[in-house]
Amino acid sequence: MHGSPFALVCPVTISEFFTTVEDKYVRFPFSNFMKVIRLIAILSSFLLPGLYIALINFHTEMIPSNLLFAIEASREAVPFPSLIELLLMELAFDIIREASLRVPSSIGSTLGIIGALIIGQAAVEASLVSPISIIIVAITGIGSFATPNYELNMSFRVLRYVYILFGALWGFGGIAFCMFVHIAILSSSKSMGAPLFSSFSGFSMRHLFDYPIWKDEERHTTANPKQTKLQAKISRRWVKK
Repeated sequence: MHGSPFALVCPVTISEFFTTVEDKYVRFPFSNFMKVIRLIAILSSFLLPGLYIALINFHTEMIPSNLLFAIEASREAVPFPSLIELLLMELAFDIIREASLRVPSSIGSTLGIIGALIIGQAAVEASLVSPISIIIVAITGIGSFATPNYELNMSFRVLRYVYILFGALWGFGGIAFCMFVHIAILSSSKSMGAPLFSSFSGFSMRHLFDYPIWKDEERHTTANPKQTKLQAKISRRWVKK
């Protein structure tokens, strides 16, 4: 790599985008728990705003009465439709995040936090947005920060607007259609000849989560390795009679 400290690993599967280096340095129950939390955060980073718009515009009967009354009361003085309101907040959040990356690192994080707090509080007091939309955008932003892979995070940031538009047009039907197209595209994608979704098929399912090191005795079959055995058949030889 000409002196570079980085290396490219290929082929990759979709499960490896949810894995971090820290997962290998903790015991497997903790790493699996963090993978589940990370997966929930990633799904919320692009699905939550679209689901919120679909619920508010088309499926209000699915919201508990007390919560629905609270949402309507908070949006009573807001002059914009829920779609425009959410898009404005998402754009403002993306602008603040991009601005925090372009300033010196010593004040970047402070700028992002203070800017989001000030703009959000001022927008609520001016009745431009409702508090519930601030909560949705904040949870979405936090979920996007939990995505380990930067390129995957960027693609989900763009897809978030697509899900918002489909949810505003057709409700849960639009979300389902968008998810169907999204999964179909990912299923047909390949990395160096290996299907991106090969982690969800057959033997490869066991590579979605971590196992004890002594139990992980076979290599991933996606890359067609010459030797499928990663280590000896019985790694813990002290238990062999």
